[in-house]
Amino acid sequence: MAFMHLGGDAGVKPTYFEVYAADKLVPTLKAAILYSFSVFGQNHSWVLRLLNFEHEVVAAVSLLLEGHSLSTMHATFAESLYGLKRQPAAPQQAQPPGGDAAVKQQLQSAELQATPLLNRRQQHLALLCQVLLPYIKAKCDQLYAKHSPQRGVLGLAIARQAATAQQVVGSSNTYFSKCIATLKQGGITALVLLYPYIHAACEGSKFVYQLMYLLDVTDCHSPILHLLGQRLVRLSGSEMAMMHLAKEQHRQQQLLRAQQHGSQAARLLHSWWLKGASVLTDHMRSVLICSIFAFKILEWWYTSAEDRLSSAAALPPPPAPPPPASDPKGVGLPGNTAQCPICRWVYCRWF
Repeated sequence: MAFMHLGGDAGVKPTYFEVYAADKLVPTLKAAILYSFSVFGQNHSWVLRLLNFEHEVVAAVSLLLEGHSLSTMHATFAESLYGLKRQPAAPQQAQPPGGDAAVKQQLQSAELQATPLLNRRQQHLALLCQVLLPYIKAKCDQLYAKHSPQRGVLGLAIARQAATAQQVVGSSNTYFSKCIATLKQGGITALVLLYPYIHAACEGSKFVYQLMYLLDVTDCHSPILHLLGQRLVRLSGSEMAMMHLAKEQHRQQQLLRAQQHGSQAARLLHSWWLKGASVLTDHMRSVLICSIFAFKILEWWYTSAEDRLSSAAALPPPPAPPPPASDPKGVGLPGNTAQCPICRWVYCRWF
């Protein structure tokens, strides 16, 4: 199940909108996972405890999901939904001398037909970058939002945090505890000072790579792919069929090996386990896609309902209050507008 139609030549460079949509699908998946946990937590209190470690939960789910997708589809979960796959970035081949269009076309067709796949090391590196880097970024964002002086009024937050650290250092009796508290405070201070520049550099490099990819200068739309030596290409229908056939053959081999060793009960349990795992992995993608769509529909529904309720609950502005009544013992206003209300002197207008 994919969002894009699979077809065409294999190894063709995808458009910018495809890779951009694949990148934007990951935050939606994270929000859908957290929303699912919050819904289940309304009836099961132990699920709410997991939300205290939301970054770790998302990293664990991403590890299982991305690991399975990279091992079977040679792409991340979001990339496989858009009919993309990863392959090693091939070095630029020397073009044949000018004018030989047939030789050029033959080289291009041979390059498209030879689509190398990621080896185990490249899959592990891609999985590490796909899981570990977003987790580190989320933790750094959380620490910066917690300890940044912009969070408090006139820097009161950082002053309060510094006072707490001084109390911890003062209450510690051992030299080791004082060193740990000092190093922790120094690390937090360095993070608050350096993280905006690091974040700006990372976002700037992403923008440069996306602009170069849009202008067809490079085959990598992100610096991470460039450092890994990988690139994104389109996945054709024939390649999808070959991957599905290879997966079925691997499952049949596992079932045959499971039925050749152990007792009859052990072989039966092992076969059921392998079949259940196959069914789960086959339908996991569809379930996650449906959960993303359901989350977006619920988000739109509740947002529009809140807008309707807020617009219906808005009261019209009240009418202007009546003018105040004059005091019976007061001076009062004269009938002549040219007369002073206090001294009753009539002012003559000469112009």
